Amino acid sequence: MSYAPPMPDDQQDAAWIAFARTEWYTQISNAVPGLAERIGYTNPEQFHNTMKMCLNSSPESVVNILLDPQLTPSMTARELGAAFFIRRLDYEAITSQQSSAYCRLVSPYLPVHSPFHGYALFHECLRLCNSGLPTAVEEILNSQANENSSITTGALSIWQDSLFGCARGVAHFFSGDYKASHQQLTRSLHHASGLDFIVASTIRFRLAQLYRESGQFEKALSMWGNYIGQPGDCFQHGAAQLVASHLNAARCAIDGKLKDRANSEVSKSSQLLHKIVSDYPRLQGYQYLREGELATLEERYEDGERLLRQALDFFRSIDPPCHEGLLETKIALGTYALFQDDLRMAWAIIRSLIEEAGDRGCFPMRSRALLLQTWFFISSDPPTRVAFDNVLERIHMIQNPALMMHALGNLLSYAVNHLDESDRDHLLHRIRGLKSMLEESCYEQLYEQHVANRFAPAMEERFERKFEENDPETAMGPA
Repeated sequence: MSYAPPMPDDQQDAAWIAFARTEWYTQISNAVPGLAERIGYTNPEQFHNTMKMCLNSSPESVVNILLDPQLTPSMTARELGAAFFIRRLDYEAITSQQSSAYCRLVSPYLPVHSPFHGYALFHECLRLCNSGLPTAVEEILNSQANENSSITTGALSIWQDSLFGCARGVAHFFSGDYKASHQQLTRSLHHASGLDFIVASTIRFRLAQLYRESGQFEKALSMWGNYIGQPGDCFQHGAAQLVASHLNAARCAIDGKLKDRANSEVSKSSQLLHKIVSDYPRLQGYQYLREGELATLEERYEDGERLLRQALDFFRSIDPPCHEGLLETKIALGTYALFQDDLRMAWAIIRSLIEEAGDRGCFPMRSRALLLQTWFFISSDPPTRVAFDNVLERIHMIQNPALMMHALGNLLSYAVNHLDESDRDHLLHRIRGLKSMLEESCYEQLYEQHVANRFAPAMEERFERKFEENDPETAMGPA
């Protein structure tokens, strides 16, 4: 069987625009009537079966599927099959190195100017962020490979720009520049939602994460509520996204100590979990984790410890193990030990977690562990000055400015009670430095919570005067 003639550019664009708006093969063929036949298939069912093979076959065999003209009878069919394969890699528990290697196997068999290359680059950027290499994203996007595959006109150009804008926003988020992340994500969301591209859902999800991590819990929950409330997909991945959204919203509610909302989200994820757990087993571990965190928040400590240990065992048992889930569960157990006032056990757990998270490149979890270490300095039996200096030396590794504000507030409390004024001034200077990393309203909210509300008015006024003395713009006086 020979390859079908290439589709005219406008028809090929129509196929890719349909992909950009749905990322699901049945919806693509519904959106573009006659698409399956125009790209060489006898009927839509044959097209659907091949795309399903790219989603379900072993990664090593997908190249053979893409190179078989009986299965992918045109270049557009091959491109779409490769895109579904790349999309699938990021939703499975496949390591970043494996995913990148599989992508490199597929890429040479596709035209250099295919929209596939921009789409694959987007997923590569997300993998870099998740692997602790967000600073490499800008270089990757500006590389010669990107220039060769860029699309310069039409709706597909806007789609690619939205993908790359999302990738840049996620990179800023992982680097700790929340202000730049918010600006990039909101700009990309405007373009993506204007043309109904499905990447808009990914951007909303990332914005919700940004709000949660910066302590804006109500904003995060509102956005997750809108995300969850969108028309759902009936296929397996849609159900998995819904469960993941409920579990993320539950974590947000737990962080904000919103018990009723956390209970609601945990219950909703539990009701859906049985539909997808065989294909997405790690979500079962996160269900145990959220239930354990919620029990701890509600002071049902025995239930909390039992569920957290159940999550720990589960994350270890799946193949491959879910290391990020393991670390998050260990942090929850360290928090549990703090609640139980078992300071020696908590200190040992948290110190080992900082090292483990760094070794595994799981920097968001390392940031959380470093914050936990500062909690000891506001306990009834704080560590020594030597320990303070050690923690202060390592605290720059927190890549979340909201967590950094919290951590510096904890250390400032210790400095006010136990150290010299110069130590307090140093901490205040570092707190002020976070202003460039956060939206102004977010910075003011966090400062109010972690500094102003923690000290007597007279002490807080002294802090403000110190800020003004150290602020070049204030020191210059009015223009």
